[in-house]
Amino acid sequence: MLSYDELISQASETLQKAGIAAKEQADFLVSLKKIGGTTVEALASCSWEDLEQCGAPRLTAKQISMQFRQKTARPDVALSPTRVSMMKPTALLECYDPSIDDAVAQALNKKSGGKPFLVFRDGKIDVRESTIQLENLMAGLPSQPFVMVGSVPHQTYCVGQAPERIFDENPLMPGQPLRLNGTCPYTEFDWSGNSLEVRQMVRLAITSMKTDKDAIISILLNTIYSDQGKLFAGLSKRWPKAALQFMELKQTGNLPSLKMVPKSRTHPSNDPFHGKA
Repeated sequence: MLSYDELISQASETLQKAGIAAKEQADFLVSLKKIGGTTVEALASCSWEDLEQCGAPRLTAKQISMQFRQKTARPDVALSPTRVSMMKPTALLECYDPSIDDAVAQALNKKSGGKPFLVFRDGKIDVRESTIQLENLMAGLPSQPFVMVGSVPHQTYCVGQAPERIFDENPLMPGQPLRLNGTCPYTEFDWSGNSLEVRQMVRLAITSMKTDKDAIISILLNTIYSDQGKLFAGLSKRWPKAALQFMELKQTGNLPSLKMVPKSRTHPSNDPFHGKA
């Protein structure tokens, strides 16, 4: 796993290859630290939207986000039981994958006595906080059902457990998740470049105005706006009823979150595209 300095160096090289001036590169790194990008774990949790707000061009931001996550991923090399037995809690947690029952998982389960100690943030294990909780258990202290991390309560989990994964909901199809890369599994439309407000406006146009899905996709594909603020304004003019509803829901904090935990696989008869050519 690369160190923090190595990850930052890679990000700088990527910005340089994209033709970003030295001053803008420096400004990007300053902004990155201001939003909390000061550890390897924090970098791994950065979305491309976060990096874009720090000053990186959109495609470059996506590339850097992927680098941060790939370089902090679990190594592919299998660890022998002998090596695992000599590893400290932090090293074990850095190699732990909740979906795999291997020597690492068994070692963590033994050290924890099967009690909850794992802390997740943004879908990833918080290695630092989980290490603290595990060391408390190893010292004979009782397990904690939840811990406070940055003034926010987080549930603790046993080895083999993990919080339910949250997915982006398809703006066009209530109750249907997007793929991890932001594309719709039915239309193949890529939503990753659209802001949350644009997606929320589309959802309201679907639910309140019964706007045709194909027409919405055509509008988004043929829009001349690269700026999301201008795109939102353009959609507001096209769908004034949905725009009014958007403002009302925004004031009360009731806009659709467009986040969801997928249920069991939808029966084909409930598929919004079932039976379509």
